[in-house]
Parts: sequence; structure tokens; C-alpha cells
Amino acid sequence: MSGPAGMIEIMFEVELSGLEALRGADDAAVVVAAIEECNRLEAAAGARRLAAIAELTSRRCDKQGKRAEWACDGWDAVAAEVACALGVRHNKASSQMSLALAPAAQGGRVVCRGPGELSGHLGDRLAHRFGR
Repeated sequence: MSGPAGMIEIMFEVELSGLEALRGADDAAVVVAAIEECNRLEAAAGARRLAAIAELTSRRCDKQGKRAEWACDGWDAVAAEVACALGVRHNKASSQMSLALAPAAQGGRVVCRGPGELSGHLGDRLAHRFGR
């Protein structure tokens, strides 16, 4: 297991309605509520992922010194690490890094209905719209 001890176990402690329970629900509102809950959890997990990416990017890129002028700079090095961690291509990792740093770079906040309710798609659009 990679990452902090117990991270995987904690991640899966969330109890979601089983597929059989959803199939047996008399009210469609129960199924809709399950969809909303899964979406909220996914958004919250994505926000935590972006916070970790922002932290790694800040640690590796803020104090580069002469490395800032290298052909493969700190940003590319971090993008390679993030790409390996996420199992994505370099350009997707670089995009995730830009998205992760956008709220901090702008010094602003996005107000949502509750924690974890900003989708990755909306966050990406906001980041590109406001300069990162």
C-alpha cells in the first residue's frame, strides 16, 4: 500500500447503499439520493486529490533556483510524478496541477451548496476562465 498508513482502509469505510437495496427501493427518490451522495463523495475525493497535487507542486516548484532555467524544469518533473501517481499522460497531469493551484493563485473562493459539491468539470472551467 502506498501513501499514509490506513489511507485505503479509511477511504472505503464509507457505506453506500448496495445495488440490491437500490433495486428493491419502492421510491425512486432513494435512488436519486444515492446518486447525489456518490457524486458528493466523488467531488470531495477529487478536492482532496487536487489539494495533494497543489502541495506537491508547491514543494517542488516554488524554490527552484537555477533549475527554473533547465530544459526540463520543476513543473515537468512534478508532472511526471503526478502522471505516474494518477496513471495519466504528462499533459493531463500538468492540467491537474494548474487546476489544483488555480484557487490559491487567484486568492478567491468558490461558494458551493456544501462541501464536495463542486464537480471537477466545473472546477476546470472556473480555473481556465480565471487565469490558470
